[in-house]
Amino acid sequence: MNHRQAIESLYKGKCDIYEYQTIKDNRGVVKTKMVLEYENIPCRLSHSSTNLTEQSDGGVKSQIIKLFLSPDIMIKPNSTIIVRQEGREEEYCNASVSAVYSNHQEITLKIKDKWS
Repeated sequence: MNHRQAIESLYKGKCDIYEYQTIKDNRGVVKTKMVLEYENIPCRLSHSSTNLTEQSDGGVKSQIIKLFLSPDIMIKPNSTIIVRQEGREEEYCNASVSAVYSNHQEITLKIKDKWS
């Protein structure tokens, strides 16, 4: 098993990736629309936390969410990513530019605001 196969064997989820695209309707009106770009892409979510401040009462924690997936997928800024893993589905937006490696890529995500 090569390195990429070993990493991909850890993928427990699937994701759909939506991107904003400029579309001209039949009247010639240009609109920005969210379009499904990739569907059911194998992936893995990873959660960790970090201290934001040092306080005597334990400090404030911040959660870091990373998505691991194939380096072959091109994810544009401001994409919406829906991840299904461990029986749950959550909607995220990419909070960072992809860190692309030969065997995988990593993207820091943030939970998408339901009101935006």
